[in-house]
Amino acid sequence: MIIQGSVRVLVDQMPYVTLLLRLRGNSPVELKALERRRQLTRMVENLVRTAQDEGDLRTDISNKSAPRLMLGMVNSIVDWYQPERSGTVDQLSDTAVKMIFAGLRAM
Repeated sequence: MIIQGSVRVLVDQMPYVTLLLRLRGNSPVELKALERRRQLTRMVENLVRTAQDEGDLRTDISNKSAPRLMLGMVNSIVDWYQPERSGTVDQLSDTAVKMIFAGLRAM
């Protein structure tokens, strides 16, 4: 799953991900990293749209905003996560998935 994988990579590579999240496209490396983030966002956007079309996710939310909010929530982990205080990466990723999809699931 994309969200669980994103949480795991973020926690496993936190110093590097923190740096990447602060990039603004001032160098070729930064531009490449920003493009990769855009690709991931578009991929999640397509998944949300498909799930909406198939009736698995709510259609009263924006399939443009939802992926950005999902990934933004995951990206915010770099600002506060401390394994000794915040639980394991498994607990963290499970919580993120539950929060995201309980709010998006079609009723």
